[in-house]
Amino acid sequence: MKTVIPGQPSLPTMVNFILLAAAGILTTLNPLRLPSTLNILGIVIGATGAFVIIGYVFNVPLLHYFIEGVSSAMACNTAILFVLTGTGLICLSD
Repeated sequence: MKTVIPGQPSLPTMVNFILLAAAGILTTLNPLRLPSTLNILGIVIGATGAFVIIGYVFNVPLLHYFIEGVSSAMACNTAILFVLTGTGLICLSD
């Protein structure tokens, strides 16, 4: 297990969940620029997950945000969730 503190998610995981909450709030408010904002949020969230998956496939710890003694790695299933959720946000923006 690649974690600094057991049970604590990695920093990009926390940021992505905050971005998802922002997307939910923006969808509820329904502003005029909603499609472009959801598109940007979807790309950022999906790209973060894709980098993690690539990091696990090619065994590059820096891509799944693991720095020894500094930060925990993002879990692979969480990365898959973010790729799917980012894709969903992009589809929602159309």
